[in-house]
Amino acid sequence: MVFYGKFLFPQWYVLFYLILAVDTCLIVVYTLCIYVPKLEDLVQVYFELEMAEKEENNLLETVGLPTRFLFRDIKEATRNFHVSIGEGGSGAIFKGMIRDGTVVAVKQIKGQPSRETEFMTELRVIASLQHINLVRLLGYCLTRRGDRYLIYPFYENGSLDAWLFAGEEKRRLLTWRLRYQIAIDVAKALKYMHFDCLHMILHRDVKPANILLNGEFQAVVSDFGISKLVGRYESSVRTKAKGTFTYMSPEVVTHGAISTKSDVYSYGMVLMELVAGRRKPTEVHIFPEDSKGEVSRRKAD
Repeated sequence: MVFYGKFLFPQWYVLFYLILAVDTCLIVVYTLCIYVPKLEDLVQVYFELEMAEKEENNLLETVGLPTRFLFRDIKEATRNFHVSIGEGGSGAIFKGMIRDGTVVAVKQIKGQPSRETEFMTELRVIASLQHINLVRLLGYCLTRRGDRYLIYPFYENGSLDAWLFAGEEKRRLLTWRLRYQIAIDVAKALKYMHFDCLHMILHRDVKPANILLNGEFQAVVSDFGISKLVGRYESSVRTKAKGTFTYMSPEVVTHGAISTKSDVYSYGMVLMELVAGRRKPTEVHIFPEDSKGEVSRRKAD
């Protein structure tokens, strides 16, 4: 017999309730293990539907609204993010295949507040572009955890830098005819962004890594995460300097003044590397402004 306060219980009675309590706990734990992942999936689906309505309302005025993919579709297409084909500043890039058989590249933008602007910028800019030498956006995906995904066609020959700065054997495959055609393709893309769109688009990060090549070595300009839409008649805009330092014009580095000329400067650096077949042999060192307010430059030995 066991006393609990003023009450007397048989030992078997206490043991029975102890066993019952333990069994109940085990059942609860088992249920959580089985159903919590499914519940999380349901929460993800609900989140995606809610976000989709919000984002699509924001993008209704955008021409050529891309397809919104569910996260489970992205996982299926990439075989649970099995094949990584690159690493960008915002996250990894994965190869996959969507249900219609199209081979795609899935660009991840990690869930950070600062990346939200980058994602929305790239989504809005690319969704409105229609040009053979600009990357085409097939779709996008939003997740409850904050990660964003952009889905593009897969370009068989990768980026230009993988050919220019690889071994001699691979570099030799870039004939002068191909290099000339790549230069023309990129120039056409920039002309379209600067002069033929409703709003002028400044890319701000033109470099070989952002020039993709398809199976026939046709070039397309990609990565619009830091692009800037400006008014047609604005000669320049002051903003925080962003991009790859090696390809930045001096006025961008020192004053944050961006314009079509800063994109053309970056394009000129790409042309130098395209002709030389190697990275720029000199570095630009930025010093305090001299008495004339100009940027001092020095060749690096």
